[in-house]
Amino acid sequence: RLSNHMEVRVAGYPAEMLTANNTSAPLEPVIATTSIMHLFTFDSGKVDLFAVAPSTVGEQGSSGGPVADTDGNIIGLITTRGNTVEEGVRSMRALTLSYIDRTLTADTGLDLAHTVTGDVPLRAKIFHNTIAPYLQRLLLDTP
Repeated sequence: RLSNHMEVRVAGYPAEMLTANNTSAPLEPVIATTSIMHLFTFDSGKVDLFAVAPSTVGEQGSSGGPVADTDGNIIGLITTRGNTVEEGVRSMRALTLSYIDRTLTADTGLDLAHTVTGDVPLRAKIFHNTIAPYLQRLLLDTP
């Protein structure tokens, strides 16, 4: 169960230090221990998003990195930087796996477990042929 001040571990490949002169430098994985600062809901009544306290992982490029509890269970995926005024520079926000699971199930009929198992190349082809063009149209039609 997620809670404020809960200790978590975050991981990512922060790219903040890359410059035009060193773009070919390899990204190094970074892991840090930090804590949950705020819990948010998208009107579901459940925790859908949470803010993570500042850490060395909290830089551009860490999106998609995991957030794990102290038992090593992945509880979220880093999606954006946090609110620097409320949570501090190098804070992050992460979607909960339960939110991702509920959204996938509602939108596709497949839960997270089924989405990441099975015939992944076939699912990638289906995504490329059906969902990607739809998303592209949405982006291009946005004023």
